[in-house]
Amino acid sequence: MQLHKSRNGTEGLATFVFTAYLGVCLARFAFFPANMAVSLAMVFIGASALVLCWKNFPESFARLFILPVLLIFGIILSAEMTGRWERIVHGIVFVMVGYGISFLVIHERINSKAVGVVFGCCALYFARYILEGELAKNVFSHMSYNSISIIMLVCCISLYIARSMDSKKITIFPAFVTYIVCSYGVGRGGIVSSAFLLIGVSVILLSEDRAFLKFIALITIPVMHLCYLAAPFLHFDIPNLFDLIGAIPVGNEKAAKVVAYATVFSESISTAHLRSLTPEPRLFIMSNYLSSLDLFRLLFGVDINADAWLGSAAIGYSYHNAFITLHSKTGFVALVFYGLIFFALLVFLRHHRLYFVLLITAMLRWFFDDGIFFESFDYLFYFFVLYAISLVHPVNGRSPSDGMASVTGVSRKIMMGGER
Repeated sequence: MQLHKSRNGTEGLATFVFTAYLGVCLARFAFFPANMAVSLAMVFIGASALVLCWKNFPESFARLFILPVLLIFGIILSAEMTGRWERIVHGIVFVMVGYGISFLVIHERINSKAVGVVFGCCALYFARYILEGELAKNVFSHMSYNSISIIMLVCCISLYIARSMDSKKITIFPAFVTYIVCSYGVGRGGIVSSAFLLIGVSVILLSEDRAFLKFIALITIPVMHLCYLAAPFLHFDIPNLFDLIGAIPVGNEKAAKVVAYATVFSESISTAHLRSLTPEPRLFIMSNYLSSLDLFRLLFGVDINADAWLGSAAIGYSYHNAFITLHSKTGFVALVFYGLIFFALLVFLRHHRLYFVLLITAMLRWFFDDGIFFESFDYLFYFFVLYAISLVHPVNGRSPSDGMASVTGVSRKIMMGGER
């Protein structure tokens, strides 16, 4: 039986559900974080995805429901042991919504062009601010500039997943656009993860012997950028890029515009560079969390209000690390999920190098931020884990990739990220 079997009747509906979910989640994240109507719309769409997949699920595929059941068990057990009962409803709802969307992407065909439209709209939205010379810190009034990279990476990773599942050609363009916008967005986590994405996709395409010099040039840009950010840690004295750009003499109006655009990027890059010179608060938070773990906290999670640290109230009791957040809410179940993510990495390293790059990119970004587990974009991690399991233990001898190749006739080499 074929997992990825819908090609006619439900393709349009599945595409609509996925793109609607992605669009509503992005709108909720960027503009309506506390809007109940938008949140309910997101939950309704996610639940619709679960229903859409459930009616066509092969019986043997139901074993994958062990994962959401395990997470829900962890949420309830941790809430009981730490006294944080308010976590239960929110956690259960977002687990099921996230799994609904991930099942939809695996089980149904999503038209990658529609996902490309969402990606393009987000890129154009930020491009307007770049062309107007607006600083990244002024893009969102209620969020930090770190949100820019989260939005772009969610869209870009979703687009690459959709194109791969749709057996479309993988190109460098989405990764390059994402890297440019994330560089504008200042946050170092976004810059590092988007640079890794660009380098990783370039290496995959290089392995297929495509336009060698072009991809070498593309790789050089993010590598130099990462070296600039890493310079303070290596004790190299490098001049501030913003000061260098500002010292350029301007002789005419066109030159002034070029310098103005360069100033926007140079200030963003230099801000990230200067922040590397100061102690990293996120590392302090992680160190404090790990050093405070005892057997009880390791097994059952943490009540962040009871185990607060100096300055925690000022940042809304946020760990700024999605994986620590997951453990605080589910205890030892999080350790099981970490193991599944590592398992997925090993599977993708052997069978699907594009997904290996995408999963590492997501891990890099959310290792230094939260907003996932349990939130709108959880489906990315659930998808990677479930897809890896489906590759290793196909349903009735058929993996999702087998179904895609049989329909489109695209070579397995391209579909598997250049595997030979």
